[in-house]
Amino acid sequence: IRLEKTVRQQNINNDSDQEKFIKLLTRIRDGVFDNESFNDWKFLLKREANPNKLSNFKEAIRLFTDKASCNKFNNSKLKEIGNPICTLYAENTNSVARQMDEDNFYGLKNTINLAIGARITLTTNLWTKYGLVNGTNGTIRDIIYSPRSKEMLYRL
Repeated sequence: IRLEKTVRQQNINNDSDQEKFIKLLTRIRDGVFDNESFNDWKFLLKREANPNKLSNFKEAIRLFTDKASCNKFNNSKLKEIGNPICTLYAENTNSVARQMDEDNFYGLKNTINLAIGARITLTTNLWTKYGLVNGTNGTIRDIIYSPRSKEMLYRL
């Protein structure tokens, strides 16, 4: 990971909301996400953002409290790209795997939507030898279809 810009959160005006945010960041950094952290996070989500500063965070990584909000955000970002959205289907080896919920299967879903230009973050170690590890960020540059899967092109 190469950090290109450091921004320190400061509480200049003794703002109690800023203090909550700073303490929450510390707890998250330390791997502590308890009820207090969750309640602080939900409280902070209700705050109105300054429209003049929103552009500073266009490329920022987002944290969500639930999968539905995360999926909604990700789908909206895919549509913004303007490229065709490709739905890839998992190749399950048996019917049990096909029916498993992602929560019970290491977070793996049976489908994933991608588009050329989409930003991605790996959530598991895929190929450690080549640096494809948990937390790695990247951008989809191309999608290569097998000659046997021409029908996939029509699902875009």
